[in-house]
Amino acid sequence: QGEQHDRDQAVAPGSFVLAHVVKRRAAGAVDPGGPHLRYRNSNGLIENPDWELGLQKTGYISEAGRCLVMQVNIADRPVVMIFLDAKSKQSRLADAGRIRKWLENRAASAMSMRTAKRS
Repeated sequence: QGEQHDRDQAVAPGSFVLAHVVKRRAAGAVDPGGPHLRYRNSNGLIENPDWELGLQKTGYISEAGRCLVMQVNIADRPVVMIFLDAKSKQSRLADAGRIRKWLENRAASAMSMRTAKRS
């Protein structure tokens, strides 16, 4: 068990590097110390420069359906969003877009109210 744990610890830093590269690009290849790995990120938000993503993961599991977990900056604030059981792959992205617009509008309203109070 100790040997397996050591091996897991040794792999973890390389895994982080791969995850860091994948979260920032739509497609590419990396050299994790062995053969080149090619990847394609299926999350359309990665290709959109309007999203300031810190981390994102899409996926499917039977218990929760199609999922999206992401950390993004919206209106200069870090936000974590978790979407479960989306009706389609595209609906989880559309849901994220709607939540983003709602948060941006809310932040703009709050800013307007603060400005109005100062006047």
